[in-house]
Amino acid sequence: MQFRTALSTARDPDAACDEAIASLRAAFGEASPDLVLAFATPKLGDLDRIPARLAAAFPSSAIAGCSGGGVIGAGHEIEETAGLTVLAGRLPRCKVEVRVLQQQDLPDPDAPPGAWHALFATPHDRIRGLLVLPDPWRFPVAALLTGLDYAFPNAPKIGGLVSGGEQAGTQRVFAGETSLDQGAVVVAFSGEVIVEAVVAQGCRPIGRAGTVTAGSGQDLVTVDGQPALAFLKAQIDSLDERELEIIRSSPMFIGLAMDPFAADAPDEGEYLMRNIVGLDRKRGSLAIAGRPSVGRKIRFHLRDRDASETDLRRSFARVPASPKPAAALLFACLGRGVGLYGDADHDTRAFLSHFGDVPIAGFFCNGEIGPIGANTHLHGYTSAFALIRRPSQG
Repeated sequence: MQFRTALSTARDPDAACDEAIASLRAAFGEASPDLVLAFATPKLGDLDRIPARLAAAFPSSAIAGCSGGGVIGAGHEIEETAGLTVLAGRLPRCKVEVRVLQQQDLPDPDAPPGAWHALFATPHDRIRGLLVLPDPWRFPVAALLTGLDYAFPNAPKIGGLVSGGEQAGTQRVFAGETSLDQGAVVVAFSGEVIVEAVVAQGCRPIGRAGTVTAGSGQDLVTVDGQPALAFLKAQIDSLDERELEIIRSSPMFIGLAMDPFAADAPDEGEYLMRNIVGLDRKRGSLAIAGRPSVGRKIRFHLRDRDASETDLRRSFARVPASPKPAAALLFACLGRGVGLYGDADHDTRAFLSHFGDVPIAGFFCNGEIGPIGANTHLHGYTSAFALIRRPSQG
């Protein structure tokens, strides 16, 4: 496998494409790479020009991508300015299929797996991984992820919600030479390739774990037999002044145990982070962006720079060292980057420090897609990495 990234900060889409194309041709020659992934910020101007320019330059390549509030490539994270990043690769003995989906293309909720398999030309049992890039405004993201998990349980799904616009129709997804203002682009990998997901949620636990003793829908009613709000207050009362300052300036999260049937409190890093979205002081309950089933372990968490750095290192350490990734994609929350760390390129530097000189590209998302436990979830404040490897020959 051979991959290269190209990054341009030109303020014109044609100039940015020319720069990226020249860089990639220097690496690949006149032959087209098998895969071209492009991410662009709206400050470039007319993003609709980009996929057509790339398709003209690389006519036999599978092309996909989208707009992003910021882009990542060539070791840098570009925020609040014009930017185009392109990851291109040759994948011998692999197949890459790019599929555009609209809401009406999705099977009914009670459809069998075969209806989902039929979305792709690639046989379902050969798909090794799926990159998922949906528009969050007019596409049913949850239904897509649920269906893909149902029909392709052994294929990791990684990606991010398209960003860079403030209303429906202002963001773009790219497929082939086409740019669309709605829908989802899904890239299916098959053949001799490994696609591996790494999800860093960037939080650390506080207080102690508890067990849900009453819940209804999204409402967490009681924990360890006491009102959820009282349980939360007890955890906050145990914090030091520095931790209290974090709560005053950043949201708090609730971690749901990855294993809903775990009898013991999970280790740090084995929770799915969900937002706390409301509270009912009269009932003493909390509303969360998840379903707190009775018997499930929960623990409250904080998020700050130090927690994010620690979680990144822990997440990378779980990944096998060999074979080395041929390339990586980073789907980072818009709330990370300079706003979280105070300096640019942080997550990219951390990745390169751990894995070495691996081509990496991606964008800042409106939500990140990746697996926690056995299921794929939509996350916030997260960095989700897709590692692309050739299977070990040993």
